Amino acid sequence: MEQSHSQHSDLAIGPHGRLGLLRLRYSTFLRIAGYVACLLGMAMAGSVYSFNAYSDAMKAQLDLSQSQVEWLLSIGVISTCVGFTAGPFIDRFGVHASSCAATLIGSVGILVLGLAVERRISHSFGVMCILFIFPGQGSVFLYMIALMSTAVNFPLRVRGTLFGILDSMYGGSAGAWSAIYGFAYGTSNDVLLENVAGFMYLMAIVSSVVGLIMFVLVHHLPWQESTAGKAAENRSQRHLESLENSDQPSPHVNGHGVSQDAVNWHKEHDDENEALAESQSLIPKEAQSGEEDDEEENRTIKQLVCDVDFHLLFWPFAIVSSVTTMFIANIAFYLKSAHLEDRYRNLLTILIPAIGLVARLIWGFSSDHLRKRVPRVYFVLFGTVLLTAGLVTLRIDVGQAWVLILNSFTVPAAAGCVWSLVPAMVSEMGGVRNFGLNWGLIMFCSGLCSLVFQMLFGKVYDANTRSKPITLAPSTHEVISVLDSASPTAATCYGPDCYTVTSDVILACCVVSTVMLILLVIRQRLKRRQS
Repeated sequence: MEQSHSQHSDLAIGPHGRLGLLRLRYSTFLRIAGYVACLLGMAMAGSVYSFNAYSDAMKAQLDLSQSQVEWLLSIGVISTCVGFTAGPFIDRFGVHASSCAATLIGSVGILVLGLAVERRISHSFGVMCILFIFPGQGSVFLYMIALMSTAVNFPLRVRGTLFGILDSMYGGSAGAWSAIYGFAYGTSNDVLLENVAGFMYLMAIVSSVVGLIMFVLVHHLPWQESTAGKAAENRSQRHLESLENSDQPSPHVNGHGVSQDAVNWHKEHDDENEALAESQSLIPKEAQSGEEDDEEENRTIKQLVCDVDFHLLFWPFAIVSSVTTMFIANIAFYLKSAHLEDRYRNLLTILIPAIGLVARLIWGFSSDHLRKRVPRVYFVLFGTVLLTAGLVTLRIDVGQAWVLILNSFTVPAAAGCVWSLVPAMVSEMGGVRNFGLNWGLIMFCSGLCSLVFQMLFGKVYDANTRSKPITLAPSTHEVISVLDSASPTAATCYGPDCYTVTSDVILACCVVSTVMLILLVIRQRLKRRQS
């Protein structure tokens, strides 16, 4: 009986159906394997944000001022946000060539940067500014390959979760790299003796290995290509079930005990299924999408710029992402100004990425699970309000440990919210076809906004750096006063004045972002009621 049922199933599906099923399973395997490789790529791409772990040591070893440190950080951030170069490159040359480019640019750039830190090549400030571009560009190539492959290979209904997981690796990897640096390369009590160059050599090796893995495993397999085979399989399965559930025995049964109706139906529909698959392959992808394309409209960045809703989403994203980047990158200086560095630096440099990782997972899964009932913009609004509330406490008393710890939760949570949900929202607004260029340009504008906040932080910090006494001869109590900027080890600002102006500006910007998101919520609700 079981043998008869198996033969019955094979006949109902047919050789073309079995081939389609095998192709579907193989493409599913390639999608999953590619997504795992993308996770590794994101873990490597996020390593550029471990800068705060060794920024103080680099500042001392290269005789940099705080403003120069902020410039290097800003250049690194902006280079990671120049995604409009990576997006069209991936579209034009494919993921394999892009993986090679990411490996070459990232690993070689980090290697040369390590040589500069070790003073084996020129380490002037101008040279360092140029060298910091390359790790960021390698990072953005890995980032865009992962996002674009996920957007192309998987349906819209799960993109929030998948983007959230990717972004959790991107943000959380900074904590892992910071921990590696802290426990293996930054163990000296003297920042001048920390092995920053050795840490960069390690990152260069890992970047090469990850690029090779992505070259082998990542493919672009548009989701719509599998719908024809799945449709044929579903039609065969439904007919098989209808025959099995029939109360009337078939008057025509062959020698194997299989209904002749199943054989006849299979013969009639084999050609139809094959023709369906062939016709689907000739139809443009945007016309095959069915339910998924009903939710996506392919629009260029010019069309998006003309949409008011886009601006109500873009500017809050640019502000929130820039503010969170500024805080996370400078947490070591916040702690040092409050004389809390020895107690909390290692803890917070690991805690912040860990909170970001968990937050990204929660935001992505929740937004997908509740997408039909709660639009994603509500989650973005909640994350922005959370950030604003934390910044209020930062403005009131930046020198308290509990304030910095509180913001070490709210800031990465808000960053995880916008970085995991806004890409999915942009893919909904602009579609998959132009996603690489659209999201790349959005990232670039966000990077410019981040540059403004970083420069503000550095200028305010340096302007409030005060002179302090240094004892030269304890026996005679001879003391001289030098400006902090004259010595790299003394260029530290202490007290709340180091951040007052910066805190006022970023708090005001976050309030404006909250208002803009509230307007976006209202507009979307009105549109839903009208429709």
